[in-house]
Amino acid sequence: MKNLVNTVITQLDTLTYPVVMSVIRASYSKAVPVYPMIVVEEISNATLMALKGEERLSSVVYQIDIFSKDMFVATTLTSGVAVCREIATSVDAGLNSIFGMTRTSSAELPDINDATVSRLVLRYSGILDVKTDYMYR
Repeated sequence: MKNLVNTVITQLDTLTYPVVMSVIRASYSKAVPVYPMIVVEEISNATLMALKGEERLSSVVYQIDIFSKDMFVATTLTSGVAVCREIATSVDAGLNSIFGMTRTSSAELPDINDATVSRLVLRYSGILDVKTDYMYR
């Protein structure tokens, strides 16, 4: 089983965003949230094919949560939802070009702990060749 969370975080950290990203991190962190923020979580990692007892292909699903509050972007007050969408455009392009992952869903969800926080959830999937790191769609 090959987990790409740290690799995804490292690659997302190299992308250019329309706003300065405060933090990109794995899920379940105890750190105080700062905005805007990206959280990466592995949702599923299942063996799809094994040869001679060794995993060869894995079906993987990653969730990218983007959180933001209303903020100034180039001197214009911009809603947290709009900031999340702009960040999502960069994330989508990056995960598609770097990993070849397919976005399978996108949803705006309320943050139950803080109504001033906007949240956009993106899910990506692919079939990972664990030997070559090649991602099939």
